[in-house]
Amino acid sequence: MKRIALFSALVAASLFGASAALACDGDKTETTASAEVPANAQLVTLVVNDATCGSCVVPIREQVTALNGVIDVKGSEENFQWIHVTVTEGKVSTDQLIAAVKKAGYSATVKAAEAPAKS
Repeated sequence: MKRIALFSALVAASLFGASAALACDGDKTETTASAEVPANAQLVTLVVNDATCGSCVVPIREQVTALNGVIDVKGSEENFQWIHVTVTEGKVSTDQLIAAVKKAGYSATVKAAEAPAKS
């Protein structure tokens, strides 16, 4: 009896996993589409003076990514104190970005705001 119950649970889990995998296929298209940089994108470089290591970027990335209009957030590999944020121009202000960094427990200033490099 235990074997039948275990087998039924495995079959149910397999079916649920298959339906979840199918649902994720549709999500991949949306993720790819949203990863494209729109024509009105702007690259903002923030300097986080009180960051002491590369892991400081993690809470900053979480807070900044939560802002509406943020497309991408990357920490510099060479200098973890530089955070490169791609935003939709006009949707996110530099003050909002600095406030998000502050919410993560750090302070920041704006180094530069420019059009992102085309790939």
